[in-house]
Amino acid sequence: MTLAPARSQQSYRHEAFLWHDASDFTAGIVPFITDGLEAGEPVMVAVSAQHTKWLRDALDGQAGAEFVDIEELGRNPAQIIPAWQQFLNTRSGPVRGIGEPIWPGRRPEELVECQLHEALLNIAIDPETPFWLICSYDAVTLSPAVVEEAHRSHPVIVDAASYRGSAHYTGTRTSRRCSQPSLLSWSGHRSQPYSPPTTSAGSTPTSNSSCTSPVSRPGRRAISPPPPNNWR
Repeated sequence: MTLAPARSQQSYRHEAFLWHDASDFTAGIVPFITDGLEAGEPVMVAVSAQHTKWLRDALDGQAGAEFVDIEELGRNPAQIIPAWQQFLNTRSGPVRGIGEPIWPGRRPEELVECQLHEALLNIAIDPETPFWLICSYDAVTLSPAVVEEAHRSHPVIVDAASYRGSAHYTGTRTSRRCSQPSLLSWSGHRSQPYSPPTTSAGSTPTSNSSCTSPVSRPGRRAISPPPPNNWR
């Protein structure tokens, strides 16, 4: 197995995690948390209260991660990026985060703001910052339009079976697309399971190396790591 570079040399990573049930969710997120804690990396988990309970139960008392109720923090989606910025500004070295900006029941106008938030995260963080951010998406309950938009706003898509670059990633262009009135008709719920868009074999995420940002970690060298096995 090819090993990823040392985390202190890794660049910013913004990835979407598509999950289908509680066991799928914890199987993906818990190792991401524990591996970070074991490496001495601060971990902030901003998910719903129900998903916090799933994770706390699966962690079986292991302490160290900082849990935040996303339904409080993200009630106004404009507050999410400042929260990540504060987390980065008060920590040093590599850090990890799990976010859940979209949950079932979001109003259509909130969905548009959340997708704008997701797109802006591709430019709001300095690409040399060793920040590994996973955004959680319920691929069963959320509507197909919401999950499809996650493919456009995240350079990497992760699920139980794969880790791949998104063939539909649009980078900063997503922020302009999110303002289109047609997206106001989104529903936060779905009736049929989502089938992700087909990606070409060997596709890789688009680099954010040309982006600038107010959040900076001077002296960090941006290296694009090979896809890890189950984020490890």
